[in-house]
Formats: sequence, C-alpha cells, structure tokens
Amino acid sequence: MEVRKGEKVTLNCTAQGNPPPVYSWNTSHLQKMDWNKSVFTFSFLAPGTYICTADNYLGLKRKQFTIQHKPFPKGRSGSLL
Repeated sequence: MEVRKGEKVTLNCTAQGNPPPVYSWNTSHLQKMDWNKSVFTFSFLAPGTYICTADNYLGLKRKQFTIQHKPFPKGRSGSLL
C-alpha cells in the first residue's frame, strides 16, 4: 500500500473466536501501540510494517500490512498553503 505523508489510513483486522479475541498492534518503527481494536485509523507519518495480532487462549492470528511513501506528483511540494 502506498500513502502520502499526512494522509488518513485505516487498517482492518477482524477475527472470530470464543472467547472473542483480544487485538494488539505493532509496527516496525514502534514496539507496541496502545490500540486494542480491530480497526486502526491514523495519520500516516512513517513507512513500515504494521502487524495486527488477534488472540485468545486457544491461539493467535496475525495480519501484516506494509505501507510505503507515495510520492507527490512532480512539480508539487508536500506542504499545504
């Protein structure tokens, strides 16, 4: 996935289980984020890998998202006026 710096990003990670799974998010540039929902929305600042983990006492599942910088069109800067 390519995203421009500052753009809003929404990552979806859903799992089913009994008991319901607990979610956690990690990135390649932060150890662990304080976010325990299946949907993660943020303003994109740094490229990297974002990993969602859904787990309960029976096991866990992971979903990985790789986000890269999307360049601005030629002749345009990345700042707003």
